[in-house]
Amino acid sequence: MNQLTKVTLFIFTSIILSSCGKSKSVEITRYKSGDILSKTISKNDKVTTEYVWYKNGNIKSEKNFAGGGHYSWFENGQIRSINKNTPKGLEIKKFYSNGQISEFERSNKVEHWYKNGNIKYLREGDKVLKAWFENGQIKSIRKRNLFYNEWYRNGQIRSMHDVTRFYDEEPLKIFLGYETSHYALDDFYSIVQTDAWYNNGQKQLENIYDTDGQYIGSYTFYKNGQIRYEFLPLQKIEHLWNKDGSEIKIEYSTF
Repeated sequence: MNQLTKVTLFIFTSIILSSCGKSKSVEITRYKSGDILSKTISKNDKVTTEYVWYKNGNIKSEKNFAGGGHYSWFENGQIRSINKNTPKGLEIKKFYSNGQISEFERSNKVEHWYKNGNIKYLREGDKVLKAWFENGQIKSIRKRNLFYNEWYRNGQIRSMHDVTRFYDEEPLKIFLGYETSHYALDDFYSIVQTDAWYNNGQKQLENIYDTDGQYIGSYTFYKNGQIRYEFLPLQKIEHLWNKDGSEIKIEYSTF
């Protein structure tokens, strides 16, 4: 108790309530200086509200355990977070110390911002996902069951993907090329990269499909534009080149 002193007060709200066995208690803890550190209010031995202060006297947090919400502040007095129940569900807001909102979440809507105020991330339901660079340039767009595209910071398209759903961990279509699997929004998907570019705009990867969506083949390129790899399985064609254009012998061909 050399750093904090504690004072506990028990106050009956009224003669009528006390006669019914209802009571209110307030517990206070203090800094060594005597300034209040925290105050906890209880009713009938259940905590209802809790307050905490910084050493400079500014409020740090307020928690209302009876559904009134949770609030927190930075030491400079700026609001830090708000958690409260609304008719549309739990609502969460977070802020930077400069007052700029950083996060907003409510039921099926999630938004994040950079400290400069530019949008960082957006999800509405489980239909669309978007992300941006700090300079405001779009970074990625994902639309469930349809596509997933990415960009470089300079605005140059980086990659395009098809998204196909797995049933019993087997894809509806089999694609060749660069493929990754991941859990996305509570369902299992396969993301297959169909096209990719270098940051200078030069194409890096191109997968070819017919009008029915069946895979035909792939081409990859060096950053200087030189073709690197050709793969056309239906025609049993497979070639590999160096950056200078000289062909490389394939030791272990797919065919």
